[in-house]
Amino acid sequence: MGMSTVVLTIVISIITAVPPTLAAIFAWMVARKNTRKIQEIHVSLNSRLSQLLDLTAASSHAQGVSDEKDRPKSTTHDPKGSGLVRP
Repeated sequence: MGMSTVVLTIVISIITAVPPTLAAIFAWMVARKNTRKIQEIHVSLNSRLSQLLDLTAASSHAQGVSDEKDRPKSTTHDPKGSGLVRP
């Protein structure tokens, strides 16, 4: 094996190894950047969902209070279980 064959083998090895390595490094960098964005979106979404749940609970409570105020006060419950009885 001559010196030119060894040099040719090294050059071919470099040519075939460098592009996939660079592509892998680039893909890793893009994935890392996307991971940060996904985490930001996740935190934002969780915050919005928590806010929605709080507002829904407050709205349901307000609706229940409003319904309670609208209910007639003159009704009483019959202990025998026959329903509401007007006095």
